[in-house]
Amino acid sequence: MPGADMQRPPSTDAQRRAAFRDALGEGALADLFRYWEAKAAGAAMPPAGAIDATEIPRLLPVLYMLEPTGLETYRFRLAGTGVRELFDAEVTGRTLDEVLPTEELRENARRSYAIVRRDGRPWLTDMLYELENGGTFRYRRLALPLGQDGEVTRVLGAFALGPADGPDKPRLPFHRMLPSIVRTLDRRELAG
Repeated sequence: MPGADMQRPPSTDAQRRAAFRDALGEGALADLFRYWEAKAAGAAMPPAGAIDATEIPRLLPVLYMLEPTGLETYRFRLAGTGVRELFDAEVTGRTLDEVLPTEELRENARRSYAIVRRDGRPWLTDMLYELENGGTFRYRRLALPLGQDGEVTRVLGAFALGPADGPDKPRLPFHRMLPSIVRTLDRRELAG
C-alpha cells in the first residue's frame, strides 16, 4: 500500500520520539501525547490509573480508552462525545467488532492496537479514504499504551478527522462517512 511507513525508523529512542512528535504536528493528538509522556514520568508508559480525563477537558470529545478482552478484542471503557458522534451510537461497553462497520476497518484497528499492546509503544495511524461520493476523508488515530511492568492493560486513544473534499461533493456527517468508504487511498503508520 502506498506510504505504508511515514519514514525510515530513526536509529535511537530519542530520534524515534522526536520523529513521532513531528509526525503528530499540533492539535489534539500532540496534546494527548504530551499529557501521556508527562504521566509516564520517564517510564515506558503510565499506569491506567494515572490518567484522569478531567485534567484534559479540551481533549474529552475525541478521547477513548480501550480494554483488551482477548488476544485481538478490545472493549471501549471510555468514549468522548466525538467518538459517539463518529459512530452515531454510544460505544462505551461495546467492542470494536460491534462498532466498526466493515471488516477492513476492524482489521486496521485490531492490527494497530495489537502492535501497541505487544510493543508497549505509541502508534500513529494516518488513513486517507475514498468515499462513495468521490470525496476523501482523512482519519488520524493516536494509540498510547497504559500499564505497568511491561504489560499493557489499556490503550488510550484519540482521533482527528479531515473533512470530505472535492469539487461539488456533498458533505456527509462524519458518522455517515465510515459506512460510505469505498477504498483506502493511503495508509501511513509510525511507532513512537
